[in-house]
Amino acid sequence: MASEVADPYELLGISSDARIEDINKAFRQRSLKVHPDRNPDNPEAAAKFHELKQAQELLLDPQRRAEVDASLKKQRARAEQLAKAGVSRKRMMDALAEAERAHKKARTETAADARKREEKETQLKDAGRRMREEKEKEIARVEEERVNATKARQEEENASRLGDTPVVLKYQLSDRPDLMTKEALLAVLKPFGSIDESTVLLTLKPKKLKPGATPKSATAVITFHKVQDAFGAVVSSGQATRGLQGVEVAWPTGEEPESIKMLREKGLLETSTKNIPTGSSKPPPSEPAVEASSAPKPKAASSGADFEAITLMRLRQADANRRAKQEAAKQEAKKDEEMQT
Repeated sequence: MASEVADPYELLGISSDARIEDINKAFRQRSLKVHPDRNPDNPEAAAKFHELKQAQELLLDPQRRAEVDASLKKQRARAEQLAKAGVSRKRMMDALAEAERAHKKARTETAADARKREEKETQLKDAGRRMREEKEKEIARVEEERVNATKARQEEENASRLGDTPVVLKYQLSDRPDLMTKEALLAVLKPFGSIDESTVLLTLKPKKLKPGATPKSATAVITFHKVQDAFGAVVSSGQATRGLQGVEVAWPTGEEPESIKMLREKGLLETSTKNIPTGSSKPPPSEPAVEASSAPKPKAASSGADFEAITLMRLRQADANRRAKQEAAKQEAKKDEEMQT
């Protein structure tokens, strides 16, 4: 691209249709301001004066002026084209920028909507999962309560089916002269529970070496149909509130039967008599106490296994009862022999 031509009209400050007189007049006016003789201290004055002189000479030459006019016209046309192109390009760039901003905004809004939708779906899924888990926990809790209640009921029923359990009573007739007959003894003990009256053994003992003397003490073997009733009698030994003042009630072997230990371990047996009302002549029967808050949770064992254990316990208890009765009978026979000799 050719270098742009300096505009002589602009240097002289005149229009492109200026006449010769106008050209000379403009030269004189401007040249006086930058004449080297008038501006000796300005090193640029001579160059500016020379530019003004060249512009004057160029415009006073018709041929050269025509060439300059043509060149200036081309320059102006090119400038106008560039200006128009710049406006179009600017408009195009602005349109592109606006389109890009709109696209970015739409994309951002779409991503935000997608995130909100995903968050909402996640919240719904979490809420559904929590509801499902809570429902499953509730179902499991109800089922566990049902199983525990059934288990406790079965254990209580199984406990009530345990074999007959004997206890041994010892007392001085001077303290309890009212207990010299089986009937009187049964009247005191029946409030504790059902008794096998056919097996009641009552022995009245006189002092040694005095066989014909008045009896001084008594020993009795009483068999309860329920082990918990026998337990109630043993733990009430000597208690006046239960009608057993002066009466010692104990297990035949001196130790608790295995059935009692089993019931205690399962929480089906009261081990305290603190709730027995005072002054009651007929205390309530001893029953197994089942407390939902204090009873241990049933172990994971089948009802068949419990029944088998209880059956085995009953067999052992029956054998223990038989041996206890035999031992009591032997002791009584031995004491009778000693008294006769």
